[in-house]
Amino acid sequence: MIPKLSTTHVSTSLLKTETLIAAIPIGHKLASTDELTMELLANEPFIMYEPEAGAGIYNQIVGMCQTAGFTPHISQHARHMPTIVSLVAAGMGVSLVSPAMKRMNLGRVCYRELATHSASTAITTETRTDLLLAHRTNEISMLIQNFIDAANESTAR
Repeated sequence: MIPKLSTTHVSTSLLKTETLIAAIPIGHKLASTDELTMELLANEPFIMYEPEAGAGIYNQIVGMCQTAGFTPHISQHARHMPTIVSLVAAGMGVSLVSPAMKRMNLGRVCYRELATHSASTAITTETRTDLLLAHRTNEISMLIQNFIDAANESTAR
C-alpha cells in the first residue's frame, strides 16, 4: 500500500511491510481481551500521529477505524511513535503502532495484535503498513546511496 506522492522529484522504495499492533495501557480492560478487534477500540480515546506526520499513517489508521464502523475519538496528537507510546503508558488513550515499539519496554504498555476478521461482523481489517524510504530522484550522492544501502540491509535483518 505505497502511498502516491505528489511530486515527480521524489523516489520511494519499500523497506518492509509490517503489521500494526495496538498499544494499550496496562490494566486497561482491553489488555486482557481474548481477541482484540478494531470494533472494540471504537469508544476509546486515540493517541494519533499528526495528520502531516509520516506518509499516510494517519489516514491509514483513520481508514481502519472507518472500515470498522467508527471515527476515532482523537484525544492527543504526537509526531513520533515513541511519544505516542509514552502517552499510552500515561493512560491517555490507545494507539496503533509498529511492533518495533515493543522494544521501548516501558512496562506500562500492553501490545496486542489485532484480529483481521471480526467474528461478530463481516468486516476484514487490513493491518499491514509499508515502511518506505524516500529520497530526491535526481540527487543521489554517494552518501545518500550508502544510507539507502544501510537502510535496506538493516530492514533485511
